[in-house]
This record gives sequence, structure tokens and C-alpha cells, in this order.
Amino acid sequence: MKNFSVLLISSSFLFALNAYTSYFPQDDNWEFSSPEDQGVNSVKVNKLIDLSFSDNATSAVVVIKNGKIIGERYADGYNSNSHGTSWSMAKSYYAALIGISIDRGEIKSLDDNVSNYLDYYNDARSKITIRDLLDMSSGLEFPSHEHEKMFFQSDHLEYAKKVGVE
Repeated sequence: MKNFSVLLISSSFLFALNAYTSYFPQDDNWEFSSPEDQGVNSVKVNKLIDLSFSDNATSAVVVIKNGKIIGERYADGYNSNSHGTSWSMAKSYYAALIGISIDRGEIKSLDDNVSNYLDYYNDARSKITIRDLLDMSSGLEFPSHEHEKMFFQSDHLEYAKKVGVE
């Protein structure tokens, strides 16, 4: 956990400036660039990647700056076409996307009811807020032993539409 915290803090400082770019690939045709061409020290990028692999549980790291890949590494048996799960990392992406949506005015507030945006939340779930979901305090049913049942559904949205309140 300590290594993850160091990695998270390091990457935040490494990429804090000039985070916005007009270039971003719309498909799988990512451009590659040297870290220096993107204003980043390659030694720091390599140290960051080394740290990421120090726990022996990491399968892949891709470092992106200005929409360009400036570093990547894969564990034995993995490559750029390998699939995996993000598990709880996805929560950070969701939170970032919600923040961007608020910044753009697409979502008014974290305290908005989710039912304002998802019409199928017009039942007992109608009072659940975006904040509740981000805080993982929504009261939605989630038996801890059934996470794999959800994961292997062919239609995740249909499964999610049927999740009730505890």
C-alpha cells in the first residue's frame, strides 16, 4: 500500500502541469513520444514504472502525457492487447469523470439525485445521490460474495438496472 501511495503522489506531481491537451486519440492509434519531448524527465518516468512493478502484482503500466504514450511496460505474459480488470481503480475514473461533468455544467452537484440522470432509478433508489454512489454509501444491494456474478454478466447495464436497495 505504501508503494501505491508513493506512486499515486509521484504521478500526480509529475503530470500536474499542462494536463489539458487538444490531442487525444479516438481509436487504438496512440502516438508515442519521448518523455523529454513532452516536458518530462525520462529518468523519473522509468523510476515511476520501476516502482509500479516492485510489488510483483502489477501486470501493465502505461504512462500518458498530452495524449501520447511516453512510457510503458508489461509483465511476463502480458502485452498491449491483454485484457484485465480494473477492480477498485475504476472508482477513481468514475470520480474524475463526475468532476469533469460538474466542471462542464453537465451535472449540477454531487448532491443531485441519480434519478435526474438515470430514468430507471424511479423507484426506491430515486433518493440516492451521486455523492452516495461515490462514497459507496448508496444502500444498494451488494452481497459481498456475489461480485463475480455481476462481473460475468453479459449485459452489465441490465444487471445494474435490477439492483435494489437493501
